[in-house]
Amino acid sequence: MKDIIKRVLYLVITNMIRIIKKVSKQPITGTNACDVPDTTQRNHTRDELLGMFDFSKVPEVKTGEGTGPNLLIVDDIPETMYLMKSTSNELRRRHTHDFFTDFAVTPILMIGCGFTTYKYVMTPGVKIDYALLDISIATRASVQKIDILELDGIDIADIILKKNPEAKVRFFTAHTLGRDDKRMDGYYKKCKALLGTDLLDMTIFKNSDRFDSLNTFLYGAEEVTDNER
Repeated sequence: MKDIIKRVLYLVITNMIRIIKKVSKQPITGTNACDVPDTTQRNHTRDELLGMFDFSKVPEVKTGEGTGPNLLIVDDIPETMYLMKSTSNELRRRHTHDFFTDFAVTPILMIGCGFTTYKYVMTPGVKIDYALLDISIATRASVQKIDILELDGIDIADIILKKNPEAKVRFFTAHTLGRDDKRMDGYYKKCKALLGTDLLDMTIFKNSDRFDSLNTFLYGAEEVTDNER
């Protein structure tokens, strides 16, 4: 029995390694120069695919309660809300600010959040003032069985800024952002191509100064408060 289990595990692991090697060798292709890091051959651009996609079954989102600016938070992990709550508490301790009070916080934290976010952003009357976006939100679907539509945080940032160029957008991620990390290389290229800026310059929560960076992003530069001394 043990020999059978070992054999099955060996076959499973071997097959996984074979698949990973095959996928890693696939070239980055596509008719749209901004398709990276998507490795699927596309016959249509992202915006063309968005026009063909059926959003009727995509959940609708209402803007968060409050009279302050609309702060959109997007991630494919629902538990991110706990991180944001604790971050807000620490920001209040350090800078006497609580963005859950000062802003109309609109969280979209779910699998498939890319499509839900696009539908919300493009809703008439919706205006995004600030956005905190996870970079890799793993939102992908086949469109009419003819092509693949994939949205990540950089796509969402581009869509937001095209609708409202005055919106302030920043990224966050659990991934390492070292330039030698090949997994993130596509995102660096895509950010430069779509947004015209360096990915690192638009990312917060990446080091020990994340609270100060977030405070500056949401409230602007300030004098040091008593809580910071």
